Amino acid sequence: MPFRKKIEVNKREISKSIEDSNTNLILSWIINSPNELIWSIDQNFCYTYFNSKFKLFLETYYNFTPVIGSSILITKNKFPELEKLQELFERGLKGESTITKIKAHNYISELQINPIIDEQNVCIGLAIFGKDVTQIMNNEVQILESERKYKTVVESVNDIVFQTDIEANWTFLNKSWERVFGFSVEESLGKPLYQYLHPDDVQRNIDLFEPLVTKKKNYCDHEIRYISKSGEILTIKVYAVILYNNAGEIIGTSGTLQDITEQKRNKEMYQLLSENVRDMIIIHSLDGTISYATPSSSVLVGYTSEELIGKNPFQFIHPDDVRSITLLQQSIISDSNNQINNLISYRFKHKDGHYLWLETSSKAIKDKNGVTINIIASSRIIDERKKLEESLIESLVKEKELNELKSRFVSMASHEFRTPMATIKSSTEILHIRSQQIQDYSMQESLNKHLQIINSEVDRLTTLMNDVLLLGKIEAVKVNFKPVKTNLQSLIEHTVARLSNKSVDDRLIKLSFKGQSRDVIIDPVLFNHILENLISNAFKYSANCQAPELNLTIDKKSILLEIKDYGMGIPKDEEKQIFESFFRAKNADLIQGTGLGLVIVKNFVQMHGGKISFKSEEGIGTAFTIEIPG
Repeated sequence: MPFRKKIEVNKREISKSIEDSNTNLILSWIINSPNELIWSIDQNFCYTYFNSKFKLFLETYYNFTPVIGSSILITKNKFPELEKLQELFERGLKGESTITKIKAHNYISELQINPIIDEQNVCIGLAIFGKDVTQIMNNEVQILESERKYKTVVESVNDIVFQTDIEANWTFLNKSWERVFGFSVEESLGKPLYQYLHPDDVQRNIDLFEPLVTKKKNYCDHEIRYISKSGEILTIKVYAVILYNNAGEIIGTSGTLQDITEQKRNKEMYQLLSENVRDMIIIHSLDGTISYATPSSSVLVGYTSEELIGKNPFQFIHPDDVRSITLLQQSIISDSNNQINNLISYRFKHKDGHYLWLETSSKAIKDKNGVTINIIASSRIIDERKKLEESLIESLVKEKELNELKSRFVSMASHEFRTPMATIKSSTEILHIRSQQIQDYSMQESLNKHLQIINSEVDRLTTLMNDVLLLGKIEAVKVNFKPVKTNLQSLIEHTVARLSNKSVDDRLIKLSFKGQSRDVIIDPVLFNHILENLISNAFKYSANCQAPELNLTIDKKSILLEIKDYGMGIPKDEEKQIFESFFRAKNADLIQGTGLGLVIVKNFVQMHGGKISFKSEEGIGTAFTIEIPG
């Protein structure tokens, strides 16, 4: 039996030895693992063990070879992470296990720091295990970076990015939701999308999603109306797909919402204009090729939009007009500020073969960088206007010929009349001298009376000839206008004095001068004619009435002249005709006049850059006012 017991004891010892051997083998394999950093230190931070991986780690990344028994603190200057580890080592010596990560260049290791406890439960050192987590950390960083980039993209896009659950409640919305609809993302999440739809479009939205839910379509793409927080109805373009879980079950939808309200309005307005505008609107590429034409083209030039698109307009333009169109096109492309005059008229060949006149206004279409990318042109038919222009040009030519003929006739007639008038005048003077020798007093008196009538009519006819001749010169622009510095007050006083000597009723015009006494720039000859005519009229049309008045005001910028009488006045219904040639008011028929004086006065005033006006009341009097810049 003792032998049997001894054998059993030996079996147990052998079994334990085998077990310890296996354990040591496993421990040896773990300790010398090429993927782990394993090392230990004592209470004084001195190395007590390290495996080959740890040694290789320090030699590779820190150019340092560790030695058993040496202090780890000597590597402080080469091992920057040691500052952080030293604090954790101190905690470990107090019995605390910790985990941390260190990075050496591109290598990342996760360290487990564990205290080593002896049989008396005293910490005698630390065991540190380092696991290579470089790939894991890099993957995590990449995932986080991808998530960050994805989130940045999603939050920065103009379109709304959304997700819903199976009940059509919002589960995700980016910030564009707030910009477009005015609702915050927080207040909208968890609420059904149908709450934001236009009531009339709810059922339509369900119908549009139905083929997607039943897997008849992979996606849905449609337009639907939403209502913003402010109550505005928005047209939204929806793109959506179904979301599935790993089991293939529908868990919701995802997609984008694009606000096309303004685009829709513009499209509708553009279509409305295109279909109803009478002008032909064409968009050209830079080489002139037509890329768009309104439907009105068929009405104007006979070609449909489809027949014009892709064509070069020069095949329709009259050969004589091609050069001017080409130059305009080049100018529009090169003009950066659209400052050129881009209105042009030319001949365009109608589909039936005849040419018609078009007037076209063109403008460059530029991109956001200010580069011309297209030319838009709006055209209308101007055949009637062209015919009218040609007619007017022809009339102007004829009128010019008539004016020249009239001018020659007036010059000839005035010259031809002057000679016999002078002869008649001199003859009456001789007859008047001879009449003094007649003894019969009654016969002498009768002869002188007739001679006086002849002289008066000769003077009248001479005045008419002079006025006609002067008006002819005005119309032919042959009147010399010579403005010089003139003392207007002295000119007026001289003219008034001279006319007063001719007054038949001994009345004197009342003068009034106000403002600055200074020289003004006028033509003294023409201005004297203005004064003579208006002052003579004031006396002539106010016989036996209060004396006329002349008021002159000169300030820094202008000359204001008023000639006022208290005579018969101008009938109200004839005031508009007062400056017409040969017009005479009905209440002045018995008073001599040519009907040309005021026409000449108005022209002379306008030559000075001024204007003439009047106020009149029949039976009360008339006041003419002349204003000239000076």
